[in-house]
This record gives sequence, structure tokens and C-alpha cells, in this order.
Amino acid sequence: PKQVNVNQETSGRECLICQGKTTQILDVAPLSEGFTFINKNLFPIFYPQSHDETASSSNNRSWINGRGMKVEGYHFLQWSSSIHDKDWHNMPRNDRMIVIERLAALEKKMTSSNQLFVSIIKNYGHLVGGSLVHGHQQITASNVMPNRFIQDKKFQEDHHKAFSRFMLDENPDELIIKDYGPAILITPYFMRRPFDMFLLLKDPQKAYLHQLNNSEIAAIADGWQDAIRIMINILPRIGKDVAYNVTTHNCPGTGLYFEFLPYTQEMGGFEHLGLFLCQGNPMRSAQIAREML
Repeated sequence: PKQVNVNQETSGRECLICQGKTTQILDVAPLSEGFTFINKNLFPIFYPQSHDETASSSNNRSWINGRGMKVEGYHFLQWSSSIHDKDWHNMPRNDRMIVIERLAALEKKMTSSNQLFVSIIKNYGHLVGGSLVHGHQQITASNVMPNRFIQDKKFQEDHHKAFSRFMLDENPDELIIKDYGPAILITPYFMRRPFDMFLLLKDPQKAYLHQLNNSEIAAIADGWQDAIRIMINILPRIGKDVAYNVTTHNCPGTGLYFEFLPYTQEMGGFEHLGLFLCQGNPMRSAQIAREML
């Protein structure tokens, strides 16, 4: 199936996933309604090693990164629900927990048997790379460590504590959006864009989804729902299309946390240099987020 622009897809009848036009399903689990499932991405950014071995020599250079290392891996999609209009913002807790548990099972298999780095993201909206409306997460497992993982590890080495622990210690209480017990949703004091949010697991010794206990999975499931509800309600009110990214920081030794990044402000030249100019105030953003909930 071809990629479909978000704005062109309006109902389940027009959805390629609902029509069953997808790759072979690798994992499936029943929900209270429908099911959640994982399949291979039809347009992967990583390929297994066998692809390199069969590629022509003229193409091999495209599979070597800046460190002179052959790039290999896998790219999967997890569909939150088989029901078109169900996703994190409107699924019941037990269903959201099942989605996380299936993500954790894939993460565990990829990290334990292949020694790969697992990246879990969510793109929603064509402005931030989302190409299909049907709610989904993307998962890659590769031998390439994402740059943010490298930064997380360097932070731990420099400060002798996980970044998630540092934020729990240093971020002002006034910037807490909601506390879930084992996890907490906050506005970071160094907010790069209006309404950026972090969901921090309070136990810094746990770095992977598959290390979470049942209460921690429930806390993460609730935090994801609240953060996404905040973003999809705030963006139209400030005249923006609903578009956001979610990134998972599951790097060993640095503490598990998630970033929620609504498309509230465009990137400029300074941002591409790493100097973020934020058109918002952390205190005000946290206050509005709490009011939304």
C-alpha cells in the first residue's frame, strides 16, 4: 500500500489498515474492543544484515554510518487498536496497559537476543512525520545508538545520576502537571517549545519497558493518555493543527522517561544550531496543562 496523507484519510472505510492492506502480523493481543497488533513497516529505515549481504557493492555505502559501521536492524509498527478511532486518548486503562506490555515484549526480545538499541516513537500529524491517521507507534531495533541516548549516557557520566533522577530532584514543584505514584508528568524548566512535557519513571534503576511492574505500567499508561489529551486539546486552541511526537528514552543505565513534543512552534536557524528560542513560559504551560486535565 502507498503512504496516505493524514488530511486525505477521514474514516475507517478509507483506511488502508482497516482494509487489511498491510504486511504480515507478527504479534497480536485482544483488547476490550478489537485487538492491538505489530507488523513490519512496509517502508523501513533499517534492514537486517542479510539485506547488506545481498545488496550490490554500489549500494553498500548507503548502509554505512558516519562511524564507518554497517547499519542494520528492524523497523516495526504497533497499531494501538484495530478499531480506527481508538488510540491512547480514548482507550480504557487495561487496553493501554496491554499495548505497553506488547511493546515491552518486543523490546525485550530485540535487546536480549540481538543486542540492539530499541527506539520507540509516536508521530501524529503530517507536520511531524505522521503519514497515517490510524493510531500507531513505530519501533526500530538497530545497532545504531540514537544521539539522544548518547547524550543521556554522557549526562549520567558527568552528573553521576540518571537524567530522569536529575529532573525529579531539580525541576520545581510548580511545574508538576500530575503525579501518578510510580511516574510523574512535568513541564521541564528548560522548555524548548510551548507545552513540551516529560513523563518520568521515579525508579531510575529501570531503563526498559520490560522491567516495569504492573503499577508502573499503569502509571505510564495513564501518563501517556493525559499528555496526549493535553496536546490534542491545546493545539487547536492556539490555532495549530494537531501534530505531535512522542519519544521513549529507554537507554540502559540512564533511567526511563518519555518526551511529549507538540508542534507548537516552527524550527528556525538557531534551533538547527541547538539554540532553542521558546515562545512560551514553563509556569504558564504547566498551569494550562493542569487546567486541561
